[in-house]
Amino acid sequence: LDNDGYSCSDCDDTDPLRNPGLTEIGCDGIDNDCDPGTDDVFDGDNDGFDCDVDCKDDDPNVFPGAIEIPCDFVNNDCDTATLDIFDLDLDGYDCQFDCDEYDANVNPGMPEIGCDGIDNDCDPFTLDFDDADSDTYRCDQDCNDMDPLVNPGAFEKCDDGIDNDCDGDVDGADSDCTCADLDGDGYQCQDCDDGDPAINPAAVEICDDGIDNDCNPATIDIDDVDGDGFDCLADCDDTNPFIRPNAAEICDDGIDNDCNPATLDIVDNDGDGFTCDVDCNDNDPAINPGMTELCNDTIDNDCNPSTVDIGDLDFDGVICTFDCDDGDNMISPNLPEICNDGIDNDCNPATPDVFDADGDGTTCDVDCDDMDSARGQLIAEKCNDGIDNDCDGDVDGADSDCSCGDVDLDGYSCTDCDDAVASVNPGAIEVCNDGIDNDCNPATPDVGDLDNDGFLCTEDCDDQDPLAFPSGQEICNDGIDNDCNPATPDLIDADSDTYLCDVDCDDNDPLINPGQPELGCDGIDNDCDPMTSDLADFDMDGFTCVDGSVRGGAITVLASSPTATVTVVNNTFYNNAMPSGIGGAIYVDDLDATGSGMVANNVFFNNQAELGGGIVHTFFYGDLNNNDFSMNTPGDFYDAGGSGMSRRANLFVDPQLSSTSTANYRLAPGSPLIDAGDPTLAPTNDFDRIERPYDGDGDMTALPDIGAFEWPSGEVLNLMSVGPDAFVWQVEDPDDVYNVYRASLGNLKNTGNYTQPPLLPVPEQFCEFPASALPFGDGYRPPNGIVAYYLVTHRGFAVEGSLGTDWNGVLRLNAFPCP
Repeated sequence: LDNDGYSCSDCDDTDPLRNPGLTEIGCDGIDNDCDPGTDDVFDGDNDGFDCDVDCKDDDPNVFPGAIEIPCDFVNNDCDTATLDIFDLDLDGYDCQFDCDEYDANVNPGMPEIGCDGIDNDCDPFTLDFDDADSDTYRCDQDCNDMDPLVNPGAFEKCDDGIDNDCDGDVDGADSDCTCADLDGDGYQCQDCDDGDPAINPAAVEICDDGIDNDCNPATIDIDDVDGDGFDCLADCDDTNPFIRPNAAEICDDGIDNDCNPATLDIVDNDGDGFTCDVDCNDNDPAINPGMTELCNDTIDNDCNPSTVDIGDLDFDGVICTFDCDDGDNMISPNLPEICNDGIDNDCNPATPDVFDADGDGTTCDVDCDDMDSARGQLIAEKCNDGIDNDCDGDVDGADSDCSCGDVDLDGYSCTDCDDAVASVNPGAIEVCNDGIDNDCNPATPDVGDLDNDGFLCTEDCDDQDPLAFPSGQEICNDGIDNDCNPATPDLIDADSDTYLCDVDCDDNDPLINPGQPELGCDGIDNDCDPMTSDLADFDMDGFTCVDGSVRGGAITVLASSPTATVTVVNNTFYNNAMPSGIGGAIYVDDLDATGSGMVANNVFFNNQAELGGGIVHTFFYGDLNNNDFSMNTPGDFYDAGGSGMSRRANLFVDPQLSSTSTANYRLAPGSPLIDAGDPTLAPTNDFDRIERPYDGDGDMTALPDIGAFEWPSGEVLNLMSVGPDAFVWQVEDPDDVYNVYRASLGNLKNTGNYTQPPLLPVPEQFCEFPASALPFGDGYRPPNGIVAYYLVTHRGFAVEGSLGTDWNGVLRLNAFPCP
């Protein structure tokens, strides 16, 4: 019935797939061969697994436990949980892309290796016969297609152990081998590329260029040359181990330390508002230029090495190691404890905060004035002193307890601060250093300076007399111990001229004493005899000096002797006037018209007269030469008649005086009168007794200057004695600037401005004082008999002087030029 060729023997004649001629199909639950003796469960593919467990019993390669073949789309291990797509060789490519899942060296990421017969890159279009080293020879021709220096066209080298030209012979066995230096780099057979001078055994291996630069195959092309853990591809400077990607950026060194151009070179690492170029520790926000230096912590907190670590921050005179609060100048070991303020003011925890400062039996917290022992809760109230003596809030009559008796009978009652002691009352004199308010005036110091002479009563031998004190100058024959030294005689010879002060009319000048001759016309009593005339003819030369009346605003010279010679040399006449006379500066008259003379090297400046603002001469037969006339009115000179005076080499220019505000009119630097005088007439010393001439213009020829002073010369500062241990400078010109130099011996200092300079012979400027800062004192006096010299400059002049309270001399110019 089913047309399968079987009739009665067919066990199911309705199913052509069941008949005795068919093979039994395992595990289908059907008697396929119509033989009940045939087992329905069997191993159809002889793979050791029956069909009831074998998911494909007609394929011996499929059974439980078989290796799953990737990407064959067959359940090889009969386990549906096993993936068919995976990376068997663990080369990073699964079987969909890996053309050989059993070889990790074959995948799309591998380069094609020429001539190995393998599709290394899983790309059938990549030629297997390639030129891998790009030396123009394919791998089937090139005996080493990974080395561009090995190919049939290369030169055979004789001693490198390589068949360079691929002819089968190596080194000396090859008749073509050579050892020339073809590229001129100094290497022959050792040169692995003799066609490139940049490649030789001495070259440095260049990172990741694919070339054996140093001819050493052992040198890694991508290496960590500096050993800092980063190879040359990642390291921006592989020659320096301190430059690498994980290095800290160093501030302001101009180097990319962390190999990250985005990292700033100047940063604020600690976020304290100060960048690393000014922050001395940019990893600590507590250290920067804005911080206060902490005491004795050995750290430069404010980034200023000049700030002392153990300093005095509050400037109270106590360094921080001893000051319990160096930020508050009201707290220090030198200060008294303040009552009941809760602060350790004196930095002594043992000092009580509540105490009895005046010892009146009442502590400061309840004493209305704990600095006054006459005020306190235990003190009796006085009726008329205007003070709350008993600290009850009531004053005088308002207090029912007040009393005003005179117990000690000293004439004082309520105003008496101690009515039990008669020597203590408002009329008493304060006794020095006795601890008692003798005059009942708390404002009077117990150790004071009653006579205001600068010395306390504990130092002053007579604190009632301002003329007696320890550094005082002994005054001649006054019967007082002025210097508080009984050994100092009352009769002294201060200028050492052998005349005691009781007969010496000027005991500070050795040229003035009873033994000196009277010098005419100098206005000084030279011989200490007021009866000696200053206007006499002392040299008996026929001349007398006249303090001009209607003739000669400065001097009048009258010559009456036939042999008289008039000489007026090296004077400075400034601002003299004869409004109703003649000769604003000088008047010269040879009365008998027989004399001769010389008027030379003088300065006539700004003199006025009715006639002859500078000079008027009559019957004068002499020379008028090398003088300077300027701004004299009317006219510079006037001949009143009969004179035969010659005139030569006179100047008519501004003399350029350094100062006209004082009586000393010296020449300023650059004056045309410097070195302009007649050398045959000038005296050997100038007005300051300084030797002349001096080469003032620096032309190597010393000539005298016109005028009374030789430049540079003259007294600029005067020494004023203020005691045996100090001295001051007195400024001549308040508009000038003075520079002070130390020359030798001793100290000169000005508090706050002066430091000791180097010694001569090379003077070196160390400080400059405007005149307003002088006089200054606080000096040091060398021992008696020693002279200390200093240089002082005044508008470019160098000045030298002897300093001391009893030394002779004045400050004078010397030959040292100013720097």
